[in-house]
Amino acid sequence: MNSVRKLLGWLILIFLAFPLFFGCLWTAGITRAVFSPAFLSKLPIRTAQHLPALTEQMVDLMEHENRGRRVTESDRVWAAAFRKSPYPLSLYIQESGIIQWMEEDLSKALYKTGEIWQGKVLPQDVELSNRRIREALTGEKFDLFTKNLMDQLPSCDASQRYLWEKVPVKGWDDADLPACRPDPELLAQARERFKSDFLKEVPERVVLVKASTFSQEDLSWVSKLSSLTYLLLFVPLLFVLLGAWLAFPGLVPFLRGLGFFGILAGGLSWLGAWFLKTIIGWSSTPLRFFEVSYDPGDALFMSFIQPLFSFLAGEFFQSIVFLSTATLLLGVFCVAFSHFYQERKGENSAES
Repeated sequence: MNSVRKLLGWLILIFLAFPLFFGCLWTAGITRAVFSPAFLSKLPIRTAQHLPALTEQMVDLMEHENRGRRVTESDRVWAAAFRKSPYPLSLYIQESGIIQWMEEDLSKALYKTGEIWQGKVLPQDVELSNRRIREALTGEKFDLFTKNLMDQLPSCDASQRYLWEKVPVKGWDDADLPACRPDPELLAQARERFKSDFLKEVPERVVLVKASTFSQEDLSWVSKLSSLTYLLLFVPLLFVLLGAWLAFPGLVPFLRGLGFFGILAGGLSWLGAWFLKTIIGWSSTPLRFFEVSYDPGDALFMSFIQPLFSFLAGEFFQSIVFLSTATLLLGVFCVAFSHFYQERKGENSAES
């Protein structure tokens, strides 16, 4: 009868408690990470940190052929102009306000949106200010950047000028501009058309969340979901307690069985999170992807998103690591307490 009880306890621990524990713990950890205001606000910051380097790689890409695209002499002239410009694109990105817009305006708006999603604050209008990005692409820095860039190009001939003359009339959509410098008046007209079109497409402010559209109950679903996932952790805990009680009769064996389960489950969960984080970072490196595709365009894209992949993996698994560590430490405490209890019980027995 005792053997049957222990066997039943081990079956519960292995086939019910372990799978349920891993599933609920990882669900709770990922849910907590995805909808965290801090997580949302860090995304544009991390993107902005890698934007200047990406622009330099984009210039290099202009001289590389990839699937469906052949490099022309015009591409090479444009690339050379970008490199020779005394005001490089990467410096313009940093000084114009584009990075500041991402790190401050966009980041703060996403953080406030996350707080509303989680029900931490009452529903309110969340607006994203585009003042900095509009100024960056229509202001003095933009004029300085385009002037320095265009000064590196040769003058246009008659056929090339004809293509540039279309821009002030038809706009920049699908414009295949030759690598040449039109006369100052035509260049100014083309630049003003770009500014005009951009200002029409990008308003001063964008409403990310409108308070009148949602109620507090509507926007607190994320908080309720997070709470539910944490409450679900009690389900595997009940099976762990039941399995340990059946498999390890007696208080001291029960505590040790409970502790070893916590150490094993928490440790494996921690190692699993670390392993997946490492694999995601490794598999998304440009080198690994480039070896397969041999496509510079894909390699450039992967070189841009690889740091974001690593960041996302780190944020996703950070909560899992925290919960796993807590489980592991709880297991260590149970084992240590069982030894302490046994020693105290032995001392009391000796005194008696």
